[in-house]
Amino acid sequence: MNAEQWNALHPVGTLVFAYPGCRPEDGTGTRLVTRTRTAAQLSASGDPVVWVEGEGAYIALTHVDPVSEEVWAEALAAEMAAEQAATCPTNPPGHDWGNGLACRWCKATRTPAEAIVSGLASRRGGDETSAQKLVDAYRAQILAEAKVETVDWLVKKASEYYSTGSKQHALQADAIGTLASKLDRGAVRAFIGTAHYRDAIDELTAEARTAAFEEAAAFFDGLADAETDQHGYRARVMRGAATDARRLNNGEAS
Repeated sequence: MNAEQWNALHPVGTLVFAYPGCRPEDGTGTRLVTRTRTAAQLSASGDPVVWVEGEGAYIALTHVDPVSEEVWAEALAAEMAAEQAATCPTNPPGHDWGNGLACRWCKATRTPAEAIVSGLASRRGGDETSAQKLVDAYRAQILAEAKVETVDWLVKKASEYYSTGSKQHALQADAIGTLASKLDRGAVRAFIGTAHYRDAIDELTAEARTAAFEEAAAFFDGLADAETDQHGYRARVMRGAATDARRLNNGEAS
């Protein structure tokens, strides 16, 4: 399946099993229970690839399998249950999390999402699958609210580039406008809190902002990778836009 066919069937955010190394039928490797965070693109080598949450590098489409929500939720719950049931080196019955993110007996830690799922599950008869669905529903609600603010920011940024009259800035503005359009259609997700939720997710703002700018940088890098002439003007402009996104992520002026 090529990138165009993939994108027609699978929007950004599709639930997948991804294999950064070898596929299970080819040997022992890692399986990621995750979701896509970009549209499929061509790598510099010409292979169709996609980025997924929890993995920094792109993964070939041949190593990414879309799965149903039910299969994905069951696999995630099984992974989390296995991790939480792991033997604690100083407390054989298992890790003692209390209500925190660190085991009281050893140096093991868990993510906030894992703690939320575990807490909800304990209040729902141990049903981690339904607890995970509640977390995903809350996440989707925040993303829906975030989209308006993010699109407005991108449109404003594109306007600023257009207003300079620079040919290079005009190309960057076109790329930013394309990204805004994709986001508005739901083809790209951004993880930035809105005013309505800001008080509730204040502690997650930095992580959310980082994820959004990393996705923007990956988008521009993908455009550059798709250029035939990697040293040509358009490729260099797209690389510059990716650099701008990373600078904004680091709090630097663009």
